[in-house]
Amino acid sequence: MLYQFSFWCADKYGISPRGIYEKLRRGRTKIWEWEGILNCIKQHEPEWEGTAKEFWDSHPHSSFATFMGTKQMSWVTVWKKFEEDNWSDMEVRGIKSVYREYRSTLI
Repeated sequence: MLYQFSFWCADKYGISPRGIYEKLRRGRTKIWEWEGILNCIKQHEPEWEGTAKEFWDSHPHSSFATFMGTKQMSWVTVWKKFEEDNWSDMEVRGIKSVYREYRSTLI
């Protein structure tokens, strides 16, 4: 099923099927990738509504970067991804959410 999921992700999200397959098969995913960046923001700031970039531009960076460290994202990655607003759809939604969507297409 992992193989099919990888190709479904490739079709739906334009990512490399081999890349996602190997990452999942070898357990090389981070907590934040499973949860999705918007869910991480919601955990840190439950009342937040908006985009990741809007959040970054309006909140203290150091406390959020520390929080993201608990989600296995380094400070350098936090700064780079948020400053560049460089997120794939899968990173925004999270692998769990994307997988649930995939499973719903099988029924």
